Amino acid sequence: MLRLPFCFLLLAALLLTPQLGPVAFHGAAFAQTATTAAQEETDAVQSLERRAESLINAFEAAGDDDARLAVLRGDADAMVAEARDLLATVDERLNTSRDALMALGDPPADGTEDAAVSRQREELSSQVQSLQARSVALNTTINTAVEVRTEIANLRRDAFARRVMDRTNVNSALFSEGLESYRVRLIETGLLIKNWFVLNVRNEAFAFLGAIAFGFAAAFL
Repeated sequence: MLRLPFCFLLLAALLLTPQLGPVAFHGAAFAQTATTAAQEETDAVQSLERRAESLINAFEAAGDDDARLAVLRGDADAMVAEARDLLATVDERLNTSRDALMALGDPPADGTEDAAVSRQREELSSQVQSLQARSVALNTTINTAVEVRTEIANLRRDAFARRVMDRTNVNSALFSEGLESYRVRLIETGLLIKNWFVLNVRNEAFAFLGAIAFGFAAAFL
C-alpha cells in the first residue's frame, strides 16, 4: 500500500521535469545570446578599424592614379555608411544602458545593497564602458574615412584643373600673340576703310564736282 503514493510522486516528477527545464535555462540562454551579439558587434567595429587603416595605406600608395583614387573614394563612401549604421545601433544601446544605470541610483554608502542589485549595477557599468569604447572607435573610423575621401576629392579636382590648363596652353606667350594679332587686325581694318574712302567717296566727289563745272561751262556758252 505504501508503494502506490511513491509511484504517483515519481510519475508527477517525471511529467513536470520537461516543463521546468526551459524555464530554468531561459535566463542562461538569453545571456548567451546577448554575449554573442556583443561579440559580433565588437568584431564588426574592429573590422571597420582595419579597413580604415588599409584605406589610408592604399591612399598613400595610389599617388595621382585617378582610376585608383576613384575606387578608393567608393570604398570610403561605403565605409562611412556602414560605420554610421553600426554607430546608430551602438549609441541606442549605450543610451539604454546609461538610463538603466541611472535608474538604479548611487549604491548605499553603508554597503548594504542587495547582491542582485549590485550584480546588475556591475553588469550595466561594464556594458556602458564597452559601448562607449565602440562608439569612440566608430567615430574615429568615420572621421578617418571622411578625411581620406576629402583628400581624394581635392586631388582629383586639382588633377582635372591641370589637365584642362595643359590642353588649353594658357600662358603669357599666348596672350602676347593675341594682342599682336589684334593690333595687326586694327591696322588692316584702318587701311581697308582708307582705301574704300579713296576709291569711293573721293572719286565720287571729284566726278560730282566735274559734272557741276561742266554744267556751268555749258550754261555760260
